[in-house]
Amino acid sequence: MVSRTVPTVDRSKATVLVKIRFVERDPRVLPDMSAKVAFLERAVPAAERRPVTAVQPGALVERDGRKLVFVAREGRAQAVAVQTGGKVGELVQVSGVEPGARVVLDPGPKVRDGVALAAEKP
Repeated sequence: MVSRTVPTVDRSKATVLVKIRFVERDPRVLPDMSAKVAFLERAVPAAERRPVTAVQPGALVERDGRKLVFVAREGRAQAVAVQTGGKVGELVQVSGVEPGARVVLDPGPKVRDGVALAAEKP
């Protein structure tokens, strides 16, 4: 919830500093952290507060009539069948992928199950 609004405007960035207060505290939020915040149109019911796994739409491909993402494991692509759900901002909710898994973004037709992946650029 909004705690207070700082009465100055940064005209060069067209921003206003707004201080918020958490309704429910999260121990992972530490002092001096900053964030971009989007305000919800309505309160989120308890049933909708569970975490979900989501990927960028470009990571999803359809092969042989199945929706897949390619997960990077030990330098190789592993095809994982997924079911898609609703949108989460610009992302698409998926089930079948472990949270935190590294997926291949925009896999072309040459990316297949077991193919070696190029090393990530630093």
